[in-house]
Amino acid sequence: MKKPILIFGMLFLALAIFAQPPGEDLPDENVEVEKQFEAELPETNKYPTSPVLPTVTNTPPNLSYDIPNKLLNLEYDPPKIKPLAMPKQKLDKVYRFYAKAGFGLPASPYAEASYNSGRLKNNLAYDIGFLHHSANNDAKIENQRFSNTGGRVGATYYMPMGMAAGGYVSYGLKQEHYYGYNNADTSFTREAVQQRFSEIGVGGTFFNSLENRGSLDYKADLDIYNLSDNFDVGETGIDLKANVVKHFDDNFLTVNVGNLLSIYNDTANLNNNVAYVNPSYTIVRDVFKFKVGAFLASDGLDGVFFAAPDVELGLNLAGGTIGLFAGWNGSIYKNSFRHQTNYNPYTNSFTNIKNTRIQNRFAGVRGRAGTVQYEGKFSWKSAQNLALYLNDSTDYKKFNTVYDTAQIYNIHFGVEAPIIKKLVFSIDGNYNIFDLNNNARAWHLPEFEANFGLRFLTLDDKLTLKAELYSGSGMAYLDEAGEEQVLNALFDFNLGANYHFTENFGLFLDVNNLFNNQRERWYKYPGFGTNFLGGITVKF
Repeated sequence: MKKPILIFGMLFLALAIFAQPPGEDLPDENVEVEKQFEAELPETNKYPTSPVLPTVTNTPPNLSYDIPNKLLNLEYDPPKIKPLAMPKQKLDKVYRFYAKAGFGLPASPYAEASYNSGRLKNNLAYDIGFLHHSANNDAKIENQRFSNTGGRVGATYYMPMGMAAGGYVSYGLKQEHYYGYNNADTSFTREAVQQRFSEIGVGGTFFNSLENRGSLDYKADLDIYNLSDNFDVGETGIDLKANVVKHFDDNFLTVNVGNLLSIYNDTANLNNNVAYVNPSYTIVRDVFKFKVGAFLASDGLDGVFFAAPDVELGLNLAGGTIGLFAGWNGSIYKNSFRHQTNYNPYTNSFTNIKNTRIQNRFAGVRGRAGTVQYEGKFSWKSAQNLALYLNDSTDYKKFNTVYDTAQIYNIHFGVEAPIIKKLVFSIDGNYNIFDLNNNARAWHLPEFEANFGLRFLTLDDKLTLKAELYSGSGMAYLDEAGEEQVLNALFDFNLGANYHFTENFGLFLDVNNLFNNQRERWYKYPGFGTNFLGGITVKF
C-alpha cells in the first residue's frame, strides 16, 4: 500500500507545480524533509455469524393445480380404402348328368353315362356310372375283338361335425381274345381263344370334409375286389390305405400307411402282401420347398424289408418362370394278377409273381415362360424284379412274365404352348435306357414314346378340333427260333372334332390311325388299323 500512496503524492505535487501562475518561479530554498510519509489502514472488526437451518418435515406439501380443460377439434376426412379389383373368371357350369353314345368301324358300339347328385340338403351325395366299349375286326383278322363293360354306384354322407363317410359297389366284365396266331394256317373258334375277366369290387372311405382346430387332414380307404377268368384262375385283394397331414402354418407333416394283400388262386394259393409306411415333413418358403422322409416297406413274397429315402428339394427362381427340383424316393409296384392282366391282357396264368422294388433318383426343371409351360426331368431308377414279357414257347399266343434286376435311365420332357389365340400345341415324351443283369433287352417294354397334339377352339368355343400323333419305338422280342428281333415303330395319327350345337347337346367324330399303321404292341398282335367313331353327347 505504501508504493501507490507515494506515487499518488508525487503526482499531486507535480500538478501543484504546474498550476503556478506563469512567470512566477518557486523560491529557491532548500526543503528539508522531516519525516518519511507512511500510509496505514486501520484493522477492521470481524462480526461472527451463526446460520440456522430450517426444520425438516416429511409431510408432503398440499399442492393444488388449476388447469383448464382444452379440447382440440380436429376436422379431417377419414381415408377411404378401396380393394384392388380382381379379374372375374367365368366358372364352368357344373353338369350333373353326362352321356356319350356312338358307333364306329370296324363294328364298335360305345356308350357312357354318369350322374353325380352333388351334396344334397340331407348331406348325402351319390354317383352312378356306366361304360361299354367294344370292337370287332373279325372280318379282317380272325378273332380280333374286345369288349369292356362296367358300372359303379357310390354314395357319401357328410356329417355335421366335419367328417364324411362313403362307399361304393362296382362290377366289370372285360373280354379279350388270343388272336395272335397265323390264321392263314390255323383257325380257332371264338370260345377256344376267348379270355374273360370278371371283377366285383366294394369299398369304403372316411375323411374330414372341413377344416378342424387341429389343422389335421385325414383319409382312410378300404378296397376289396374279386377277379376271376374263364380258366378257373382268380384273385382276391384287400387294400387298406390311410393318409394323415398335419399343417404347421406353411409347413406340414405327412404320414402314409398301407397294407396291400392279394390272394392268387390257381392250382394252389399264393399270398402276396405288401405293408408300408411313408412319413415325411415338408418345409415351404417363397423360393424353395424341401421334403425329408422315408419309405419303409415289407415285401411278403421275398420276405425282404425295403427302405428308401423320400427327399426332394425345389427352388423357385426368376419369379416362378424357372423351377429346379431334385430328389430320391422309393416304391414297391405290386405285380398282382390284376395289375399284370390290365397291362398285358394276353398274359398267361402264372404263379411266379414277384413285386418290383424301385429306388428313384431324379432332377429336373419346370416352369412357365409367358404362356408356355415346360418340364424336363432325368431319372435314374434301380429296379429289382422288373417284369418283362416273352411269348410262351409252347403257345406263342400267350405271354409269360420273367423278372430281372435293371438300371433304368429315363429322360422325360413336356411342353404346352399356345401358338395363336385358342390354338394350343403340346408334346409329352419319355426315353428309356435299360441296363439289365441277365436279359439282353427289356422284352416288350417301350424305349421311346412321344405324344404330339394340337387343339383349336373356334366358333365361339362351340367347335373343338384336335390332331394327335402317337409315336413309339419298336419293342424287342424273341422269335420262335430264340433270335432277338425288334417290332415296327408306331406312328398313329388321329383327328377329332367336337361340336356343341346347343348348351346341352353335341356331336363328336374321331378318326384314328390315318396312316393305317399295323404296329404290334405285343408280338403277333397287330393293331386295328384305320378306324373311326362318331356319335352324340348330352349333359344336364
